[in-house]
Amino acid sequence: MRVLIDTNVFLDVFLRREPFFEDSKKVLELCSKKKIQGYITASSVTDIWYMIYNGLHSKERQYEIMGCVMEIVKVLTVTNADVLNAYLKKADDFEAGLTASCAEANRCEIVITRNKKDFKGLGVSAMSPKEFIELFYSKDNVVYKPTFGDETKVNEQAGSAETEDKEDLEVYRSALAEYEADPKTFTLDEVEKELGL
Repeated sequence: MRVLIDTNVFLDVFLRREPFFEDSKKVLELCSKKKIQGYITASSVTDIWYMIYNGLHSKERQYEIMGCVMEIVKVLTVTNADVLNAYLKKADDFEAGLTASCAEANRCEIVITRNKKDFKGLGVSAMSPKEFIELFYSKDNVVYKPTFGDETKVNEQAGSAETEDKEDLEVYRSALAEYEADPKTFTLDEVEKELGL
């Protein structure tokens, strides 16, 4: 599953913002463990850089944290077409419009954000970290179906879509079992300890 993670989710973790820290941390952990493929926009990188400095006042820590970000997610370029598409959306929040445009262009199925209202009417599915984690670990989890029409063709070329759905469901169930067996063990704990967060 491909998800675009909004800036606020990273800041919740790196600045330990309560009460959002735990759910946001679990989203990043899913990315770290490669249970989902996480992305951020290039513009989010500069936002994270700036906000981390304001919160921690240490260039060394900024670089350490940005190194961690680069290991957890992939950075999407923001193209002229993305900016034009965002402009044409006429969103109340231009940044959300740009994030939605990048998500569409890169076939991200969901934008994970705490500002869901900013994404209404922008053509992408948006979920809060809490909603995403609850759905991901739900025993009744329905495997996400891509929202982009040509994705089905890709799946059919690669093999039976039904077989892939069953395999995805097994991955989700395995992740759920792993989480239920040890819900307090997160790779990010080790990163936070190393960074002294």
